[in-house]
Amino acid sequence: METQIINNQKSDFPLKNQITYNNFNKKIRFGIIGCSRIAKKAMIPAINDSEFAEISMIGSRFKKKALEFCKEFGCNSYGTYEDVLKNKDIEAVYI
Repeated sequence: METQIINNQKSDFPLKNQITYNNFNKKIRFGIIGCSRIAKKAMIPAINDSEFAEISMIGSRFKKKALEFCKEFGCNSYGTYEDVLKNKDIEAVYI
């Protein structure tokens, strides 16, 4: 890596716009715990819009509610809170 000058100081770190956030060309698989309004209106749409993340599973106290969210947001897997936490494919959890 070549040294860069940032604010008149040498730096061996890449500039922010040159950082590769996802070196493995795969998305971070999120599990969602809770079918709340904030999850529905903000968090799930933000994850779905990201090129670095995807919703892999949605969990709720009631499986019927989790199924409704899955259908609405195009997720293939749903269950209880415990199901989300036990799922080995989930890399990050939003609570």
